[in-house]
Amino acid sequence: MNINILKKIYFEANAFIERKLPHPGTIIVKKGDFINSYDKLGDTKIVKDSESISFKGKVLVKKGQRVYPGDSISEEKRYLIKKDYTKSTISGIVKSVDRRQKKVNIEGLSTNFTLYSGVAGEVVDVLKNTSVLIKSQAVVVKSIAGFGAEVAGELIYLKDDKLTDEDITESVKGKIIVANSIDIGAVSKAKTMGAFGFVVASCEYVEYKRYMEEKLSILVVEGFGKMIFSLPLLNYFKKMDSKFGAIRTYEGMLILPGEKLEDFLSKTSKNYLEEKLEVGDIVQTFNKEHFGKSGVVKQIKDDYVVVEVDGNQVDLKPNVLGIIV
Repeated sequence: MNINILKKIYFEANAFIERKLPHPGTIIVKKGDFINSYDKLGDTKIVKDSESISFKGKVLVKKGQRVYPGDSISEEKRYLIKKDYTKSTISGIVKSVDRRQKKVNIEGLSTNFTLYSGVAGEVVDVLKNTSVLIKSQAVVVKSIAGFGAEVAGELIYLKDDKLTDEDITESVKGKIIVANSIDIGAVSKAKTMGAFGFVVASCEYVEYKRYMEEKLSILVVEGFGKMIFSLPLLNYFKKMDSKFGAIRTYEGMLILPGEKLEDFLSKTSKNYLEEKLEVGDIVQTFNKEHFGKSGVVKQIKDDYVVVEVDGNQVDLKPNVLGIIV
């Protein structure tokens, strides 16, 4: 029998990745250059911290002054001899003193930031002092929903179960977290600790709206509800742990530059909509009881298919199955 193909992942011979400095700086490559994934593209300076301090009484600092953590910014008299002091918590330079609004603004010291490609390919365009557009080959994973800015970074896969705030550590800084699901507390903690974005198998729609309110960069791959990644896709993500990827939210896709599909599935070259079902095929189910889950075809009967789902063999009609390629 023939059933529908679910082509969620495919190879793109000409994928375009933009690598961008956080602030205008210096780009050292030019159009036509061929680069490796570890090559330096440019650098700039970034300010890590800033602080706006409300004060009472007499201000003790002036514009342009260098301050350190614990330095007194203002003093306020209490009774005859006692004084209260407002203090800085960061190192930096006083950028402004607003006596009318009673605020002191401190800008933290700048630090060097180096932009590395993360992608092997050809430089096809350079936006002066800002970004580099690179043409590479890539694997593309499609999603059903995406929101937020386009972000790029290393993937990190922590565990199969739902992520909680206890799973979030410093290891997520600068990473794109891949998870079957993640609760809102873990999302907030990961964002605070510097995670760039999130790729989840599924979430409840009310959760997705909260992620939008948090202005996260997030992709939902399988759907809304309580679905998990299909088995081949899950194994693929585990294999891609620590590899560079980009979330292109406005197109609903995860791009994995420089990767190929030889080890993913044998049928990825198929371009038509239906395929003859065979024993051993990996399928996704869409009946009410097993919606969104993947399994392996064990037997093919005249009007139903025996599929192993979650360790159990179940009889399913072919019209609720799709071959994952």
